[in-house]
Amino acid sequence: MFLPQSLTLTLPPLKKGGWGGFRLCALGLALLMGLIVNAPAHAAGLNDTGQTTCYDDTQAVTPEPSTHPRQDCTIGRDAAAAAGVLTKVGGGRAGFDYTKIANDGRELPADAVLGSGPGDWACTRDNV
Repeated sequence: MFLPQSLTLTLPPLKKGGWGGFRLCALGLALLMGLIVNAPAHAAGLNDTGQTTCYDDTQAVTPEPSTHPRQDCTIGRDAAAAAGVLTKVGGGRAGFDYTKIANDGRELPADAVLGSGPGDWACTRDNV
């Protein structure tokens, strides 16, 4: 499919008292572009729940009971972390993998504290 490198849209003069026609036209154009632009799919990681314990009807049990199969604690990143086979680049309980980031963009150690200085913890990156 041929897609133009640029698109020129000529709108009628704005009528007194409103932007309704412009909004409707912009919405229509956005919908049309959404239909003809074929964006490639992007595979991404999915965080797990952090659930590492199996249960039966009344209590926590080990191992997973056959009466309650395929529990979250036995599948995914959390199970891999419990088995010692999950590679992480940061820190976090179970299958979670986070890195603290400073105000200046540097990666910080897990014990960094929140602050407003350039080297203080400002946000957290999810590494999954």
